[in-house]
Amino acid sequence: MCCLIVTIKKLITLKISKSIFENILKYFQVIFIIIHNIIYNNLLFYSFVMENIEICKFLIQKGLIKDSMACNYCLELMDMKESNDNPETYNWRCMNTLCIHYQTTKSIRLGSFFQSFQAPIMEVYNTISLYCTLPRQIDVVKQSKMSKSFIKNLRKKIILKMCEYFEQHPIRLGGPGVVVQVDETKINFNAKSHRGLGPSTPCWAFCIVDTSHSPAKGYIELIERRNAESLLPIISKVVRPGSIIHSDEWRAYNQIEKTGIYEHMKVVHKYNFVDPDTGTHTQHVESFNNKIKYKIKMAKGVPKDFRPKFITEFLFFDTFKECVFEKFLDIIKVIN
Repeated sequence: MCCLIVTIKKLITLKISKSIFENILKYFQVIFIIIHNIIYNNLLFYSFVMENIEICKFLIQKGLIKDSMACNYCLELMDMKESNDNPETYNWRCMNTLCIHYQTTKSIRLGSFFQSFQAPIMEVYNTISLYCTLPRQIDVVKQSKMSKSFIKNLRKKIILKMCEYFEQHPIRLGGPGVVVQVDETKINFNAKSHRGLGPSTPCWAFCIVDTSHSPAKGYIELIERRNAESLLPIISKVVRPGSIIHSDEWRAYNQIEKTGIYEHMKVVHKYNFVDPDTGTHTQHVESFNNKIKYKIKMAKGVPKDFRPKFITEFLFFDTFKECVFEKFLDIIKVIN
């Protein structure tokens, strides 16, 4: 995998046409999927040959299910025992003979992310791995061989966890002397060759990127209007005081410097994409805009009521990039 990344970086430095470069990237994407299939199939094989008790120990080691459970009646710790009517064939059982509810059982899923699913835990675990790796929901359906309704339900619960994460750990960008770029963009999906009816109302989003990261770390939020009253509160919420904000000439940004906590520089796109005197530009945030538009294009549009969740999903994937799966496992760990 490292060889593929190094090779792609070398290709970027070569002077080749855009079409050739896109074709090469497509071949690399196919190779990546093949490698992922090998790893995934090995994981499936490993989970198949593991004994049920080993699967439980594996999940406990990962912190995904509880390592102990107390009886609700006698408050004594329960033992993990084999059960024929449990999908994992193991559950928690009260073995206190003095308890009036002796032999009472509890599911090993109790209190975990897996509690609301009927499918075997390892199948859910493997499907989460695919979801965090493959670009589209339809690809996850094909590779996991799980039903479309199951994948859809799983995705909703994953996004809910992502929303909870961002509520507890809000994105903050910039800092004293750090350049932050801002831009508003329309994220409606347009059909190829403008076929069919266009969107009745435009859907606008406000994007902010921190250029001190490579690639730039971003934030996006849906907005109804592009005036200063809508944009400035978002800037105050996300951008740290002392940041240097770069923007285009949109009139709403004229109020930024009046706040007294940011330095504001702008480029007039009517004349230049990069200001020849100050070097001010918005290319990083425009690149970030293109990423979200590409995701929407791959999804062939996003329903209006699902857009906020789609934005949250995009932000999580973009923020953690190469460690999405590991980070998601980290946020669904149980508290013993």
